[in-house]
Amino acid sequence: MPFTFLRFTVFVCVLAGILIVGNQACAQAPGNIKDYLTNKEIPKVIIDYYNGKLKPADELNILAALDSMSSRNAELRPFYMLVVSKMVEKSISAWKDDLGKGCKEFMEQRPDYLIEFLNAQSPLLPPGCADKWMNKIADEIKRTCEGREKDCLSRSYQSAWTRCRASNKATLSVLYKKIEAGL
Repeated sequence: MPFTFLRFTVFVCVLAGILIVGNQACAQAPGNIKDYLTNKEIPKVIIDYYNGKLKPADELNILAALDSMSSRNAELRPFYMLVVSKMVEKSISAWKDDLGKGCKEFMEQRPDYLIEFLNAQSPLLPPGCADKWMNKIADEIKRTCEGREKDCLSRSYQSAWTRCRASNKATLSVLYKKIEAGL
């Protein structure tokens, strides 16, 4: 009997976690684009990139966007993440190193923000956004850990795991399985 009760308890906890993740997922969904584009706190270089006015050759564009993803401003962070997602989608070779490193570091340091953003039900997110992020992180691990990919993946996962809320840990594991598949 205790074994059955234990199974039931685990099931309820997993179900509650799924429901909580579903409810929190919208927390990082990008909002009204017009509000972002007129916001004076967002650097012009980011807005210009979003609007397609800048060419990807300027390394400062990517560095500004990557740095801004860690903004304490929860209202603006989704826009910065959306801009980086557009950069990931275009996969420009000149930005390969900086973009891969930035995506990996963001996943390790702020996994909850990324999970909630990728799970957001927003038409603004590019198709296959999560897969493209995970592929970019896998590419970074392959680039920097040649011959030690599994070890680097494990360290990256542990780093993200320690910073991840309990309600997002199952999703984190799924995302890292996708990274592993890309190695």
